[in-house]
Amino acid sequence: MLTLMMPTSMKLFLVLILLLSGCTVEKYLPDGTYSQPMLDTSELQPCDWQALTKTETSILEGLHEINIQVQTPIKEVKDEILLQLDWNDGVAKGTHSKKAIQDVLLKTGEDGAQYEIVYEPISGFHETLGAWLNWNTSHQIPFDALHPNDIGNINLNPDGATLYRIHQDISVSTKGLAFVICGIGGMEYASQQLGNALLKDGWIVTYIFSVITTPDTGQDIPIDGTVESLIELFDHRYCQLISTAQTIQAD
Repeated sequence: MLTLMMPTSMKLFLVLILLLSGCTVEKYLPDGTYSQPMLDTSELQPCDWQALTKTETSILEGLHEINIQVQTPIKEVKDEILLQLDWNDGVAKGTHSKKAIQDVLLKTGEDGAQYEIVYEPISGFHETLGAWLNWNTSHQIPFDALHPNDIGNINLNPDGATLYRIHQDISVSTKGLAFVICGIGGMEYASQQLGNALLKDGWIVTYIFSVITTPDTGQDIPIDGTVESLIELFDHRYCQLISTAQTIQAD
């Protein structure tokens, strides 16, 4: 995390790395004898998310839309996730991907809640599109709203949410889980090629995305006039990335 003891130039530099960079990768090896030390995510607890009871429920039937509007420290900076399904001929497909959907799962646990769209496998390739979300301990979780309403929509305003994709090639032996962390630039060519190489080498690859809506080219990110408010936005994103990774690892 950033601290207020850092020089202003360093704070801004690190914020720009988060917001403007492409993707970086971190591997998690199942073999504890490997020389590279494991990352102990239990020590990374910068947030006050609420723990939920562990559950797993299929919500595919009749689901049309999951709309998540995240509450950010800077109200002008939007953080949005919209997942939509089409039901042509009674078969659920992703509105944008056009891929057939096998199931949609709502999972809850000590690190928050997840919506996972599990696509039908294609030639041994498995893909899941997920969204992690949670509320701060000061806010009440609207448990009823976690499930589809009468018209098949889910509308939520959590304090944190992150989008991710899990790719797995079951034609090769699984070595472990690799996280590819993407900034506002999203899935760039280099990160996609890296992910493909990891898949062929036997890794399950999870891409975690920043979903902050970027300002127009040349437009400043609105802040309240202090560097601290921009640091608060950085911490907000950092908290969500760590919590998402912990949740996926726990699965």
